[in-house]
Amino acid sequence: MHIQVLPLILYACLTPLVAAIAATNVVNFKQVTDHIFQITTATTSSTISFLQPDVIRLQTTLKQTPAVETLSIVSNHPAFDTTPANEYDLQETQTQYLLIGPVFTVTITKKPFLVGVYTSNSKQSVFQELWPIDFDVVAGTTTQYTSQQKNGQTYGGGIQTNGYINQRNKTINVQYSNTSTSPAPLYFTTSNYGILRNTFSTGIYSFGNTLAAEHNETQYDAYILLDTTVSGTLLPLLNTYTKLTGRSHMPPISSFGVGDISCYSDPFNLTSSAAQYLRLDLPLQYIVAGDGCGSALSPSTTQNYLVVASTSLAETNLSVSIGLTQTFNESTSQNKTNIRLLDGQSASSSSAQTVLESCDAIEGAIESNIQQRAFIIGVQNGWAGIQRSATVRVSDQSTSWESIRTQIPAIQTAGISGFSLVSTELDIFSANSPDQFIRDLQWKVFTPIFYIRGIGKPWAYGEPYTSHARQYLKLRQSFIPYLYTLAYQAYTTGVPMVRPMSLEFPELQPLSLQTPTIQYQFMLGRALLVAPVYTNVTLRENIFLPNGTWFDFWSGAVYKGAKTLPAYHAALSQIPLFVRTPAILPQLSLPPVNPKAPSSYPSLLTDPLQLSIYIIRGQTHSYTLYSDDGKTQAYLATAPGRTDGVYSTQVVTVDYATAAHIYITINPLIFNDEVAYPSAPTSRKYTLILYTPDTVINSNVKYIKTNNGGVQFTLDNISSDQEAMVIVYLREKNDGTQVQGGGVHWVGASVVVVILLGVIILMVFFEKAKDQHDEMKKGKEVMAPNAAGGDIGAYQKLEEGQEDA
Repeated sequence: MHIQVLPLILYACLTPLVAAIAATNVVNFKQVTDHIFQITTATTSSTISFLQPDVIRLQTTLKQTPAVETLSIVSNHPAFDTTPANEYDLQETQTQYLLIGPVFTVTITKKPFLVGVYTSNSKQSVFQELWPIDFDVVAGTTTQYTSQQKNGQTYGGGIQTNGYINQRNKTINVQYSNTSTSPAPLYFTTSNYGILRNTFSTGIYSFGNTLAAEHNETQYDAYILLDTTVSGTLLPLLNTYTKLTGRSHMPPISSFGVGDISCYSDPFNLTSSAAQYLRLDLPLQYIVAGDGCGSALSPSTTQNYLVVASTSLAETNLSVSIGLTQTFNESTSQNKTNIRLLDGQSASSSSAQTVLESCDAIEGAIESNIQQRAFIIGVQNGWAGIQRSATVRVSDQSTSWESIRTQIPAIQTAGISGFSLVSTELDIFSANSPDQFIRDLQWKVFTPIFYIRGIGKPWAYGEPYTSHARQYLKLRQSFIPYLYTLAYQAYTTGVPMVRPMSLEFPELQPLSLQTPTIQYQFMLGRALLVAPVYTNVTLRENIFLPNGTWFDFWSGAVYKGAKTLPAYHAALSQIPLFVRTPAILPQLSLPPVNPKAPSSYPSLLTDPLQLSIYIIRGQTHSYTLYSDDGKTQAYLATAPGRTDGVYSTQVVTVDYATAAHIYITINPLIFNDEVAYPSAPTSRKYTLILYTPDTVINSNVKYIKTNNGGVQFTLDNISSDQEAMVIVYLREKNDGTQVQGGGVHWVGASVVVVILLGVIILMVFFEKAKDQHDEMKKGKEVMAPNAAGGDIGAYQKLEEGQEDA
């Protein structure tokens, strides 16, 4: 076949340049089972296993060298799929063995031994080795060389702080270093495949026109991940990868609030700091005692520490969780807290395998002994699979403009490598200026896990910076329902919470190379576009809005997408933040904290919920809010005594398909398996804020206008088992100002049209007036039309004090 000629030519041309590579031909090909094939050359033994239609495992070792099995990376090893979708028809030609499946055909080239994959129908090349796997026994390395499409893009590698998301034409380290914290031995391509190397050995990947993946070991064991939809996007590959290595776990709901993991080696310092958060009305959800950087508590003193700290915190009326660095005090005594900080020299210097297996063990110890979900925080030497038990962080990053710039894409490389629960710590102590600190805080509150680290605190710079910090810490706290739902989506689908633009909008993949600044913005879920300010200016340049309609989160201004905003004015108190329509954003309503009132922090499950709705004419949207008890493993189908998980979903819909009405429906809570968890709300107050370019003229619910163009409705004590509906009546706004950045505004033509229409209307008016006057003269009664039509009842609400927009 013609698609197989290229690798043979390249092999013949390039082999003399690489002396370590010897041509090895297939000397024996054997089918072991329906799904397993063995290939032998003069120097190697290989096994190809067809596990699933989208997963092929390739293992190659040197002859007489036993394979070393790596067990802890792939936690959910798939059983062989025996359905027709995973059946392969074996054919042999003079030059190849062909394993023909429903979607893909795998080729085994005989001279030399090369593996390739192409689509069975279109014969489109997907994956192709360019020459045999190189075993350098002197250097102790194994390298695979594969082809790269001309316009192909390459992603992955774990957390990479080299300042790029798309790694095309880049070289990355797959080992713990200053530029690669929590690496992962995998990469994805837009050619419909990815490679997961099943190894803990360190490596280096070079993504030029040839993909060269080298690891420091003398065996090759990899999973070839295939996109059976042949979409050219990354989501199917990410889904398959996270199914193999484990989805991001679901930590307790409190872990999505504001945390503090500063160096509290003294319980009185901890409680004093917590009280200051309360006095200054600064949200705080959890606090960690010792963080391992020289101030970790010894096991013998941990229990006394907990007693003092817990008692003092209770006296402040502040309900926060205390985290520690140890799991056990003594051989028989376990700490009764569910937060662990895995940090310090001992953690970072441990092997990736030790860290991964330790996190799995710690999670199991916590959840089996105290029946709460584990929250393992601060891992900085993670590996593929760490996401199933712990959160990872972009570690030890000082607060500088350059570090802010590189951390923005680093957070995104984490998500696209399966690490959805990632943090990049806020360290006020290393900030060079208060402005820099605020800019750093602004964007980090939109990362999956957020905490403050270091001896500095949000109040260290005084006003106005404390107020700026309060604004964003409260914003973070309010978004907990949105973040928790995103975390559940990551747990069930593998889609990360923070998403590169090219992941949420695959059509933008070429732009990641043509427009490098696009990597300095990201999506939080499908709805929020965050564009951090990473230079010491108040004009944020080159924000790209993808196709569609977008609302400015702060002002309510509306923008047409598929264009770049060259200069967005961002005062120090404001980060560029845009909402993609249609959208429904759930937020907690956060009143000021009362230091004298017990339980003054909000209940994350039952307190009033704000639903911000963004929509334009012709759109409909449905949003599903996820919730559970927020603490235990009851949400899992594998929980003790359960065959299905205990959780709830609540669907909120908005319909603006008709010309003049918006229907907003809050549906009842639906409990999975019809079992309610104890903390589920029986009723709730809802505040709805509607953003639309059109003018609201009435509703079946009283409303007020907000100062950023929204219209607010309040629904008190809505029962959780009942439906609530708001009907909004609108008048289309056609004054030419409702959408910004929408291209050409036909101002001149509009003026002419308006004048002509005005003349025509006046002529019709005078003609009708003349006719009515003539009729009245004849003694006939003229009836006034019913302006409200069939909706006259709804308009009676205007008499209750509503404003006519």
